[in-house]
Amino acid sequence: MNKRQQIGITVGIIVLFFFIALLGLNFLCDDCSVFVEESFAYKKDGTEKSAFASNGEESYLCCSKGEEFYLYYVDKKVFRKLPYSCGNNERIIRMAVDDNGQCSLLVYSAETEFVDNQLISTITDEAARIDVIDCNGNIVRRYDGSFLLSSTNIPSSFLTHDSLVYAMNCGGEATIVNMADKSVSTIPTEGRVSSVDVYGDRVIVTYYGANRSYYQELSIEGEPQNSVKLPKSNCKYGVCKILGDHVYIYNKDEGVFEYKKSLNKIKQIENEWNNTDGIGFGEKKICVMVEQDDEYEFHFLTMNS
Repeated sequence: MNKRQQIGITVGIIVLFFFIALLGLNFLCDDCSVFVEESFAYKKDGTEKSAFASNGEESYLCCSKGEEFYLYYVDKKVFRKLPYSCGNNERIIRMAVDDNGQCSLLVYSAETEFVDNQLISTITDEAARIDVIDCNGNIVRRYDGSFLLSSTNIPSSFLTHDSLVYAMNCGGEATIVNMADKSVSTIPTEGRVSSVDVYGDRVIVTYYGANRSYYQELSIEGEPQNSVKLPKSNCKYGVCKILGDHVYIYNKDEGVFEYKKSLNKIKQIENEWNNTDGIGFGEKKICVMVEQDDEYEFHFLTMNS
């Protein structure tokens, strides 16, 4: 073997080790997600969190102080009080933020009274509506929500998509309401629905049945498609977000999971932010809200992988 051949073999070995190391790094990165975090804190000024929603980048916080309720818009630059308000006998009970940053507010009629110096609001079945607002608090759409009053269970979560409203009640039933013709249909699942999201012509839900949690995909008309078992947990999966091939699912005990449809694979990508006071997902973005004694903390996470 001459010197030139020895050099060639040495170079080949170095290149081989380089590619092995590169493949190993890619393998490791496939099983973890690296987050860049930006955190902001704002004084509560005596308020208490009532409802929260986020698309991972733009967030809305409803909070109360005595008999007054306030709505705030939050992103990385501002914590802005909005001019939107509901009546004295109304309460915002659920919120959902779409990919465009508009927030849907589920408003119910309510009765209030002070008990042991604490303001107690009781939701009534007199009226309900859905207001869709922009980041400045302007109402861009308003829907009659009387169809929700036919159930004894107040929606545990909901969202609006075009002229369709998807609502899940506390009994685990999920419905699709077409606001154009007021028709109501039930989303077929084999358990209690805990969250829902829509992406294009796909609907996804998480539900609990047969002592196990599941992720299921349906057509826009509600026809069942594939179903996937989720990791076992003592807590239900309460938030889900579909973004193309990626689905993000949140569990208060276990953290954040990612499901890749193309690989039919689910993995845990974050377990630090369990037991939060609010969470929302966007394209490679997560917003976490934590209520402290004197401050509201907002943590904006960006996924690098």
